[in-house]
Amino acid sequence: MKITKFKNWPLNLKLRLVFGVFLLVILVLIFCLKVVPSGKASYKKTWTNNFFSARGTMLDFRPGIRLDSKAKSYLKIIAEPVYFNFYTPRSFSKAKITIKYFDNLAEATPIIELGLLKGGLNGNYELKPLQNKIIDDLKFSWDRIVDDGETLILQREKIYNNGLEFSADFSEGRLENCVGGPLSCAVFYNYNNDYKYQAPANNLTRSVKINQALRGEHQFFNYFNQGKWFLNFDFRDLNLNSGQEIVKVNIYLDNNLIASQNLTGLDLATRNDSFDNENRQGTSIGELRFSGLAEKGALYKVEIKAGNDIIIESIESSSDQLVFANKFWPVYSEGLKISTEAKFLSVKTFETESLGQLFLNEEKFELDKTYSSLLLEAKDEEKYLNELKLEKSGVLIELNGFIALPDTKFFKALPEKMDRFFSASGSASYLLSNYKSPKKEKNYKVASLEFDLNSAYLNNNYYSFVISVPGLELTEGGENYLGIKEIKIEVEGRSLGEKIISFIKK
Repeated sequence: MKITKFKNWPLNLKLRLVFGVFLLVILVLIFCLKVVPSGKASYKKTWTNNFFSARGTMLDFRPGIRLDSKAKSYLKIIAEPVYFNFYTPRSFSKAKITIKYFDNLAEATPIIELGLLKGGLNGNYELKPLQNKIIDDLKFSWDRIVDDGETLILQREKIYNNGLEFSADFSEGRLENCVGGPLSCAVFYNYNNDYKYQAPANNLTRSVKINQALRGEHQFFNYFNQGKWFLNFDFRDLNLNSGQEIVKVNIYLDNNLIASQNLTGLDLATRNDSFDNENRQGTSIGELRFSGLAEKGALYKVEIKAGNDIIIESIESSSDQLVFANKFWPVYSEGLKISTEAKFLSVKTFETESLGQLFLNEEKFELDKTYSSLLLEAKDEEKYLNELKLEKSGVLIELNGFIALPDTKFFKALPEKMDRFFSASGSASYLLSNYKSPKKEKNYKVASLEFDLNSAYLNNNYYSFVISVPGLELTEGGENYLGIKEIKIEVEGRSLGEKIISFIKK
């Protein structure tokens, strides 16, 4: 039997066949876009073609006040941080982000970073460097011990001949020309720190209870001598926001999670009240208790994950060798004094009742605006510990370093982390970093970063990213800015075949 030629088919049959093929192609495309059977996908957003470029994948660049809407051919960031969401049809295990950009940034803003949200809404952004102009300059003024394209170790003077010599000393907690070891002369930037804290000889500790209330998430380091140790926490829910708050406390030893507990806050309607620094608002939601046995003296890292609706009422520890790191937000107190080795501190308040004077080593500063950061500088270079006195409560303090209270003993838990205030003429003699300088491409710079997505926060198929330029604030005229020309995100995960094989093996 002969098959009738297509041109001799009836018109309605031809139309059915064409429509069927068209529908099949559409279904295949939808399947490929939704399932991504190869396990690999690439998305690119270019601001020269904003309508079609990565439409529906990279979106919601916010807040708008930190962007210059007049710039159409690129994303003009005039203040930081700027957030955006990345939509994927399924989960992936890793991502490579490549950003093409140019900048018109002042010397006070030498660092550009990209971050991925990890561990839920109350989690932290894992920040990685797109560019660090300080390190780019140090590469040509300091001696290179290691520079393999990823790991970079520099020394001010040529002492070590190679990375093996340096690592041997560093692993034993000592470095040449450093009287106090790595804590006194090494600076880190985006480096996986395996440094082991060495407690001083005859290290004596006593139990302490910190009744200074703190707002939101905090991190501190606590040194426990050999034997039994304990940590107790009490929490309060302000109930200023609707929805249920989750408090999570994680305790780490040598970067390994050894204990974790959760506490659920209240789920009441929003009262629309502003925060009151004089009255203890909200309701007590309970306590968390930890204890253990230290086989030898060791440094423990404690993370308190919580939203700004949560108050840490008190912290009780079996050791007063306790310092807070990077952030400190005291409430319900006046005349508080704290000690820190940091030379630069950023202070801010969100409440008009917290405006007023504060003192850094007796030098007076005036905090006279809400929602605006005030930078404090300790000008006495020879002074190791600086004292900050807060006349008012509710002032958020951010710093690159550690804070001790009057009842706790100050110590430097980790070597210094490089920030935008780093000075090559300071005390640092060594730099350890995982950093690769951006490439130059005509009038642009191009930097690529890789992120592990397995622990990233994925909400309704959206990953959350942040672009940070520390120190970039709104100024009249927007003279300082970062221009993003293109963002490319390449994701990778298990293929459809690998998923099927894994399912069969179960």
